[in-house]
Amino acid sequence: MHTRQTNKSIIHTFSESIRRTAPGSTQDLLSEYYHNDIVWHGPSPINTLRGRDELRNEFWDPFLEAFPDLQKDDYILFAGEFDGDEWVCATGNFVGTFENDWLNVRRQTR
Repeated sequence: MHTRQTNKSIIHTFSESIRRTAPGSTQDLLSEYYHNDIVWHGPSPINTLRGRDELRNEFWDPFLEAFPDLQKDDYILFAGEFDGDEWVCATGNFVGTFENDWLNVRRQTR
């Protein structure tokens, strides 16, 4: 089993890695961090995505395309155990320049 600190380190490493990954090149990285049968619950209008491929195609690749200079900054990481299972949670900010349309929202040009 992992320790809580190790679990937090894994999440932090993912955050550092995803921001250096180009859209369309996320498959290997996501394979390392997400189970193939993931059920991901995100904000509306994305909502629930099923499977690593759907997560990549419907969230990560379009998001990275829209914000090519994305930074993912976790400012709180915490971990624990419940009912014999380990968990980790992160909160933070995504920061980037809105370069391309995303979720039917047109980028602003000025």
